[in-house]
Amino acid sequence: MTETILQTPEYKRLRAIYILMMAGVAACFISSGFIFALGALSITIAAFMAYYGRKRAEDPVYKSHYNWQIRIFWIGNLIAFPIAMVFNALAMYYMTDFGELITNALSGSYGMDTGRIYSDMVRFQDEHVWEILLIKWATYGLAVAWWIHRYAYGYRLLEKHQLIELKK
Repeated sequence: MTETILQTPEYKRLRAIYILMMAGVAACFISSGFIFALGALSITIAAFMAYYGRKRAEDPVYKSHYNWQIRIFWIGNLIAFPIAMVFNALAMYYMTDFGELITNALSGSYGMDTGRIYSDMVRFQDEHVWEILLIKWATYGLAVAWWIHRYAYGYRLLEKHQLIELKK
């Protein structure tokens, strides 16, 4: 029976959604720019696939997995990621010279000289690259670990064709 369940289109779709979401979260965490955008796009596409699949699912096990994927998507985007952003900004402000750079920019000491602001930002990034990476990994790393753990948990239950009980 398990072999036939693992071959159904519904199972394959759920599996693809889990993989897309985990890969997207990882891509957003380890990179920036174009790779970050691809990661965010894959997470968004996976969420649309989960909404579409949930409407069509008849098996309660599959329906519970779609609900799980959608719930983790929203909790991650509305709670985990914003909290990580706030902690990242606070850590950058208080643990590096970034606070001084922001204070100078807001006080008007740069005037309209955007070239000087840009050169100071580049200099700041060059001088503090390891601090920036450490702060990023410490703050966003916790959110990403939570996200990946939740998706991996759902994926393991899907492999066993088990229902996910959502707590209200």
